[in-house]
Amino acid sequence: MSTAGPTRRAKATKAGGGPKTGASPGSGAAGAVKPVLPLWRRLLLRNLQWKPDEVLTALHWMRQAYGVGVGLLFGLMGVTGSIGAIAYLLSCFVLTTGYFRVYLGVDEEELADAPGGGSLQTEGLFSSVALFVLTWTLSYSLIHAAA
Repeated sequence: MSTAGPTRRAKATKAGGGPKTGASPGSGAAGAVKPVLPLWRRLLLRNLQWKPDEVLTALHWMRQAYGVGVGLLFGLMGVTGSIGAIAYLLSCFVLTTGYFRVYLGVDEEELADAPGGGSLQTEGLFSSVALFVLTWTLSYSLIHAAA
């Protein structure tokens, strides 16, 4: 193999094809970008500014985690029938929407009007219901069907 390959790459990098020189985000320079809090930590803090896509992403994943948790809980408790499904839907809607409106102070009208915005009521709801039913059925079958 010839040595022309690495030399060409080195020239291309020097010509501006490689990474730019200057301050990197973690170097502490004046132009450095502050690290963003992880999503789960932002959910615990009040009075933060939220972008519409961040709110919807946080709500989506919060509902997914809630669906898995309640599905496992209902399966362990032996809950059956439409009572469990209705209880999940009501609690999921009330708790997650209330959490974002009351605790985090997200204004739903601003969220719906913003580009990329959506609705607090429906974001992640249908996939969380599917996860809830899956984990509820699986945990119930593993624990109570063997008895």
